Amino acid sequence: MVHSRRGPALPVRWPLLVLITAAASAAMAQTEPVVGLPCERCEGVFLGLPDDLESTARIAPPSEPGEPMRLVGVVRDDTGRPSPGIIVYAYQTNAEGIYPRDQNARGTAAYRHGTLRAWAVTDGAGRYEFLGIRPGGYPGSGVPQHVHMHIIEPGRCTYYIGDTLFDDDPRLS
Repeated sequence: MVHSRRGPALPVRWPLLVLITAAASAAMAQTEPVVGLPCERCEGVFLGLPDDLESTARIAPPSEPGEPMRLVGVVRDDTGRPSPGIIVYAYQTNAEGIYPRDQNARGTAAYRHGTLRAWAVTDGAGRYEFLGIRPGGYPGSGVPQHVHMHIIEPGRCTYYIGDTLFDDDPRLS
């Protein structure tokens, strides 16, 4: 089961499935407002956004140490229909619970997100997939393993939707 720290548990089995609700729109601008949950340095979701996106993206390179992870989901509109063309952004820690920093991003909002981050665009059926490694929880804390998730509606807004958690993480209470 995958949990959100800010929402209800979503019943799923490995591979992880995240069901997210959103609506499609037109072309994207970096001035889109953040709506939904509060988010620190949310403007980082746009920094480094590739021009060309696919429905499958790699958060961590194949050489990154850690347990392989596959995170899949579907974005739907408010009537339950799949939403193609929606951008899903994810970022996470490495297996030790640290955000590896990109020194080229120092001084920007993207620096806080680290190097283990990626964007995928939903396909015609609203599906997306992230490949990488299972993140570690923050060292010396009770914070569980998690992947931060955002939805970007091109030309409209971006939503910080909270964190994807792992039901077998011993830090979950």
